[in-house]
Amino acid sequence: MKFQILDNNRIQFFNSNGEVTGELFVSESADMFLRPLSASGDLILGNDDVVGSVEIGNPNIQSTLKLMGGGTLSANGNTLNIGDPNVGDTVVI
Repeated sequence: MKFQILDNNRIQFFNSNGEVTGELFVSESADMFLRPLSASGDLILGNDDVVGSVEIGNPNIQSTLKLMGGGTLSANGNTLNIGDPNVGDTVVI
């Protein structure tokens, strides 16, 4: 199945009350936005019942993750590992 979004329209998501709760669109500078519009504004990747990973980018190209405005990196009460020495990771803080 193939869909085309024409004239810079956004893909919008609605709740059962018909209120827009999120949208997906590409900006004029070709940045892709996944924008939650709900009260919490949370963007959750993954499933509570399935262990998984989130991957960003390509192994051959450097990626940058920015926490705009600051923020907290948390393991939510669990162990937080940054880098893996078993694969030769180097972490600079």
